[in-house]
Amino acid sequence: MNPEKVIELSVRERLTKTGWFCFKISQPSVHSRNIKGIADLFAVKHGQSVWIEIKTNSGKQSENQIKFQENVESHGGKYIVVRSVDELKELL
Repeated sequence: MNPEKVIELSVRERLTKTGWFCFKISQPSVHSRNIKGIADLFAVKHGQSVWIEIKTNSGKQSENQIKFQENVESHGGKYIVVRSVDELKELL
């Protein structure tokens, strides 16, 4: 299993165990319309929602991911990049 997938599964498990409704964002096929750079996960709890991008320690956001983050934040949304479960402390 690739390292990002391991982090993603750990993050989803921790969020779910602490009462968050969390799900993986699945992009449609290349031939369908999609949102470039959309975050890997979306989570919501008690009216608070957050877009979550999963990266390894050496992983970097693509230009499209940065634009997606800027769009979310310019509309008052929360977006975080998570490299380990420990980085979820501010949400938990």
